[in-house]
Amino acid sequence: MNLRNKILNAVSSSEMSIRHVTIHPLDTAAWGCKDEAYCVHIRTFKRDNPEADKPWDSTYEDKDDERRAVALAESIEALGKISDRELFGDSDTYTRQVYVGDKV
Repeated sequence: MNLRNKILNAVSSSEMSIRHVTIHPLDTAAWGCKDEAYCVHIRTFKRDNPEADKPWDSTYEDKDDERRAVALAESIEALGKISDRELFGDSDTYTRQVYVGDKV
């Protein structure tokens, strides 16, 4: 089974929906991989925080969403982590970037 299918299996076995996941192919040679390398985005949606008194506290990530996203990230990383996971946010979502590949 190829790495992409293993990623899809990890998603289908998780508590996350496939609509929260995007798989981006990477340049295998640049990442030191043989045949496959991917950056997988796992998104959770921000929720409004009505108790916020600072603009940067106006949204938050639901703890259940965070737990599900981290569990999925860890199961994907177990397939062949090639770089550290990254977390970033935009106006509506938090995105975890997970890098996996078949290291040479």
